[in-house]
Amino acid sequence: VYPLYGKSSDEAELSDGLLYEVEQERKEIAQRREKATKTEQQRVAMVKEVIQEMVAHYARMWHKKVQPRIERRAHGL
Repeated sequence: VYPLYGKSSDEAELSDGLLYEVEQERKEIAQRREKATKTEQQRVAMVKEVIQEMVAHYARMWHKKVQPRIERRAHGL
């Protein structure tokens, strides 16, 4: 009785060319995944950088505009 999809030794009978193609395809897939991961990491880093810049900007604006008013009120207490 043979397995449903052929003899169990069929895999051993695959040509070297086919095995080479399969291995190359696996390498290409791994490279694409790695590249996609790097691209995603770059996007995340860029978003974090923009957020940090905006937080710093708003902190400077607060120190220029709001803090002096609060300090004047505090001196009046």
